[in-house]
Amino acid sequence: MRVSLFCVAATWFAPTALACTCMGDSTPQKELRQCDAVFTGRPIRERIIKIDYSGSGPRMERMREFTFEVSSVWKGGVPRRTKVVTPIDSGMCGYAFDLRVPYIVYARMTAGRLHTTICDWTKRLDRARADVKALGPAAVPGDRRPKA
Repeated sequence: MRVSLFCVAATWFAPTALACTCMGDSTPQKELRQCDAVFTGRPIRERIIKIDYSGSGPRMERMREFTFEVSSVWKGGVPRRTKVVTPIDSGMCGYAFDLRVPYIVYARMTAGRLHTTICDWTKRLDRARADVKALGPAAVPGDRRPKA
């Protein structure tokens, strides 16, 4: 009886766990229209930062910030080196970038920073051939003209 009371109490008073839930279907073209930046590149640096989303200080959130060496750009006028943030863990929809692998990144501007999550179409470049084909010609970083 004590064990079951403990289980009920532990469940009742436990903090609510938040899980990442992604909604809906999309296409590379839809994501290109909805995102603020779409580019390919390799993450070269990772660090944990705190961001104040409230603007007044009490709501500091820990995020992972990745610096990317950008190789091609479809949208956003992204420079050769750019930073993208993602939630700190997958339960909050954070993307787990591998520093050894290139990616196609679909990012949205939030609080003055590019953000991506596992719900965006961001993926390893070796798994994005269909995206690259559907998006068409890309520009070089910092240049708005498509590659020839």
